[in-house]
Amino acid sequence: MVLYRCLATFIIAGATASGKKLVLATSRVDIVGHTCSIQGIRPHHGLITKVTNWPVPTSVSHVRGFLGVAG
Repeated sequence: MVLYRCLATFIIAGATASGKKLVLATSRVDIVGHTCSIQGIRPHHGLITKVTNWPVPTSVSHVRGFLGVAG
């Protein structure tokens, strides 16, 4: 019943889903740079590693690049 209501809400909202990208009945999913699980929503581990290893910016364009990654 819950799955039916969820899919019905998608249809009403006009959303579409790709069969290759649709994930059902899983305990964890990575989406839009975050890992969503029963424990909550956390930034994706790969992004954290990228930000912590980022070199010190030396120009405005480097700062913009960092801000783009850090979000």
